[in-house]
Amino acid sequence: MMRLWLLLLVLLAVNATAQTGVNNSILRTALRTPEGYQQRLKDERYEGLYARDVSGEILEVASLTYGEVSYELNDRAKLKIECPLLRNYKTIGVAGSSFNLNKNYRFDMLLSPGKRKVIPISASIGPNLIYAKYLGIYGYLGEPENPTTYIPVKVNTVKSDLQLVLICNRTLESIRWKYICSASDNSTIYHDGPAPEKKSPLFMLGNPIVIPLHLATDMIPGSVVYIRLETKAVGDNTWVPKDIKILIP
Repeated sequence: MMRLWLLLLVLLAVNATAQTGVNNSILRTALRTPEGYQQRLKDERYEGLYARDVSGEILEVASLTYGEVSYELNDRAKLKIECPLLRNYKTIGVAGSSFNLNKNYRFDMLLSPGKRKVIPISASIGPNLIYAKYLGIYGYLGEPENPTTYIPVKVNTVKSDLQLVLICNRTLESIRWKYICSASDNSTIYHDGPAPEKKSPLFMLGNPIVIPLHLATDMIPGSVVYIRLETKAVGDNTWVPKDIKILIP
C-alpha cells in the first residue's frame, strides 16, 4: 500500500470550542421507547435509536479511529474509547453511529484529552445487535450536527494505523481525493491520494468506504490535514466536492 507522508506545518490558532455532548437533531427524531436516543442514567452520554433523515450529504464521515472498532456482543463486554492528548483543549465531542443497518443507533458524549470512557455493550449496543463492523466512531470539535474539525480517537490500547471511513448516501460511480502536504504559505497545493478500494463496479449506497491514510510518526502535534474529496454519482457527470479537516494529536 502506498505510504503517504502528510506533514503539515499549520497549527491551530484558536483552540477553544463549546461542546454540548448531545445531538439535538437526533434527539428530535429519537424513538419514544426505552431504546430511544436519550441521556443514560448515571452517565453524561446520550445513546439509543432514532429515525434517520434520508436527506443529507452525498458523503458522511462515519469513523476516524486508531485501529478498528472491535468488541463482543455479550453482557460483560465494554466499548473503551480514549481521547488522545491534546494541548489547550478541555474537552472534545465523541460520536458513534451505526451504518448499513435497518436500525439507526447513535451515541454522543464529551471526553477530556488523555481520558477514557467506557460504554457498556449491554446498555444499547448488544440488545440492538449493533456489531462492531457496523459502528463508526470519531472525535470532533464544533457542534454534533456540524463538526468543524475531526479528531481520531483510540478504541484499543495499541496505537494502530489511522482509519478514515466514509458512508455514501447515494450509489456512486467514482471517488477521488487529494490532500495538502504543506500549507505553511497559505497555499492550496494538493497532492492526489490513492484510490479507495472498490469491491464492485460501484460504491453502493450505505456501504463503508475506507480512505487509506498513513501519517508520519514524527508529525508535529496539533498539525492539521486538509482533505478534498470529490464524488460522481451514477448518471451524473458532475464531480461534487467535500472538504474534511483533521486535527492530528
